[in-house]
Amino acid sequence: RPFDQCIPTINSTENSKIKDGLITKHRRRYIVTPLRQSFVSDPRSWTEVCYLCNQRSSNFCVSPMDPLQRWDFLNKIIVPSSRDKERAVTLAKSGNRAYFCLDHFQRRRSIFPQEGERQGS
Repeated sequence: RPFDQCIPTINSTENSKIKDGLITKHRRRYIVTPLRQSFVSDPRSWTEVCYLCNQRSSNFCVSPMDPLQRWDFLNKIIVPSSRDKERAVTLAKSGNRAYFCLDHFQRRRSIFPQEGERQGS
């Protein structure tokens, strides 16, 4: 199945975990694992644009999900504006790899509110 190999999944190999960083599902919450930059000699020369905030960064993680999983995931991300929502919807429908800067998530507190924490507080 060559097509399946084109779409990274949550059960990625250890090698791609190191290269891509992971978003893994843990007790119904998604945990963002930072990209490890040890395999790049100069991280500053290697940047991607965050899909949600359009910020160029070398510190990002890659969505390992197929489009359906990503749609579910992005629907749960807290987005502050309709423009960001539109970007998230476009991204969710695309089959491309998704680059998210960690700064984006940290600025939005977290992907999910912590247990016991109300959304919008």
